[in-house]
Amino acid sequence: MKTAPRSPVYCFSVRDFDIDVEHFVAHISDAFYDLPWDEYLVRQQKIEFLKQRLSGNQLNGLGDEFWSRFYQGDIDEMSETLLLSSLHTGCPSFLPTRRRAISLFELTLSDRRWQVERRSCSGFGQCNALVDDARRQDYRVSPRNFAELDDSLVNDDLITLLRSVASRVHEARPDVPRLEIAVHHTQIVVRPGESATNAPEGIHQDGMDYIVSALVVERNNIQGGTSIVYASDKRTRLFETTLQSGQGLFQPDRGSDLWHTVTPIQPVNEAPGYRSSIGFDITLKQ
Repeated sequence: MKTAPRSPVYCFSVRDFDIDVEHFVAHISDAFYDLPWDEYLVRQQKIEFLKQRLSGNQLNGLGDEFWSRFYQGDIDEMSETLLLSSLHTGCPSFLPTRRRAISLFELTLSDRRWQVERRSCSGFGQCNALVDDARRQDYRVSPRNFAELDDSLVNDDLITLLRSVASRVHEARPDVPRLEIAVHHTQIVVRPGESATNAPEGIHQDGMDYIVSALVVERNNIQGGTSIVYASDKRTRLFETTLQSGQGLFQPDRGSDLWHTVTPIQPVNEAPGYRSSIGFDITLKQ
């Protein structure tokens, strides 16, 4: 028997906000294919590979600070090459699998309407993020600099989504007149014979007051990508769904009893597959 969560999970469609799904997808889906690659994820894949293959003596000489510097790109290319070449087994190509851009907005409630103002965004970090296994190093706590979303993509649909998400938060927290929302446009690319994920940290919390873990824009030639919400024990599945175009998942995050992840994706046939989505990290402000 499944445990009922103390914190609500809200699965929605953009139709709930009077946004036409077909219009929404048509006006944004192509832009995901031009987003820059997320090099942080590539470095994380290298780190995980190295930690599995290096000897105990080699690992003992490398602490969390070294891996954090590696993740940030502070390790010079020669040192990285020497480290990888020290392995006795072959090294994969580490092709990028995630395209990504970020944008930051401040929303202020005035005369019962949310005013939206875009802010510059640099050094994005999730200092309160948590992973299932507390012994694992969570690289999301480190500040990261992503490319900022092109102004042309801050369209009427995105503004409507921001206001709608803010209104949903306000229902739960009517005492909060101001929000900060970081918006993540991401596309996961999976090549034939491989799998790829938008949650390399596994079961986790993002460390934000509320989140839209994903609002799916497009699923192209893929299977998988199921969103799963867990109870506080991080084992009991409370809710799971494979979001389709125009569908999203809203929930409390930091300090709640909810944890979440999304399963990897694989191509349906011998061609690349793509999952494009938008995430919202919501911080309460006074």
